[in-house]
Amino acid sequence: MPFYPDNEKRATRLSQLVNSIADMQTDIQDYADRIEKRNKDIRPVVNKMLKEKGIDSIDVLLEKATDQFTSDDERRYKKLIDAAKKNSKLNWEELVVGLLLGPAGGKLVDAKSVLAIGRFAVRASGVQAISEFFKTAQEGSATAIQAAAEKLIQAANESEKALSIEAIAVEVGETGKAAEVAQEISKAASAASKVAVCVKLLSAIGFVVTVVMGVIELIHGAEQKTQLIEAIHKTQPTRLCIAYFAAEAKNIIQQMELFASYVEMLADTTEAASNEAAKKLREKIIRNITTDNSLINWKTLEKGLESEDKKSASYYGDDDLDSIVVVRLAKTAEKESKIDDDD
Repeated sequence: MPFYPDNEKRATRLSQLVNSIADMQTDIQDYADRIEKRNKDIRPVVNKMLKEKGIDSIDVLLEKATDQFTSDDERRYKKLIDAAKKNSKLNWEELVVGLLLGPAGGKLVDAKSVLAIGRFAVRASGVQAISEFFKTAQEGSATAIQAAAEKLIQAANESEKALSIEAIAVEVGETGKAAEVAQEISKAASAASKVAVCVKLLSAIGFVVTVVMGVIELIHGAEQKTQLIEAIHKTQPTRLCIAYFAAEAKNIIQQMELFASYVEMLADTTEAASNEAAKKLREKIIRNITTDNSLINWKTLEKGLESEDKKSASYYGDDDLDSIVVVRLAKTAEKESKIDDDD
């Protein structure tokens, strides 16, 4: 049915938000497909290289890598990998971790770098999990979608809990650089929890967002204004959460491209200089991962979304939530929490 005159702008605003979410969902899936293609491209190269170095499998490579760790570092690293496995089946992240930490890449003595790479695996698995969930939401039945949502939320919450407990144990049991280590693990816990937050927010507006407008159009009379505003308020934080994963996915594919070059250098046995070049590229990738773990700022991301919205001639934001409220809701799934500038 047509909207009442004073609600036309609200309906247009809701449509803008929904279309933005749909576009970013497509972007995330495209990035995930590119990552998978890259993985398939480099697998034969990696397998050949490992065989030449006398390493039978990725599992053996990971074992050799963890042999270099202290017992505490190994325990923490494995907790990060376990958390990543709960969200999705490790695939190319396993390769990244193994080759960056393993003997093919040289020895890592910096515990923070070890944890940063483990945390990168948690972030990457979150993007994979969200991408797979989008596919289920688009193609599956209502029952299948709900079951997938519940499973994903449970896995993310379990990962967050396990990592949070480990972070607390570090703070209580150690001195020196314990605060830095605890912070890295805490941020990995936060990365795991974002998966649950995203799915919860999607459930508030309907897992298949393109249905929202059709539902709103069925609302009659005075309820139309109230329901439109309520839908806008639910959709804003959902969009921000999707934007977060879109930014994560973009960053991860950029690192994957660098990693592909790194693998090619490691596999090149004809050039004496390739080993030195590979070491330098490895250092760059680790530096990027360590930096990018904290690169995405929710407030900045929301401001960017608002700026893009306002470029539209039909933009209407009078009923929007304040950006600070949107950030809080996106980060906490409607639970009160302190807003951190760096997470």
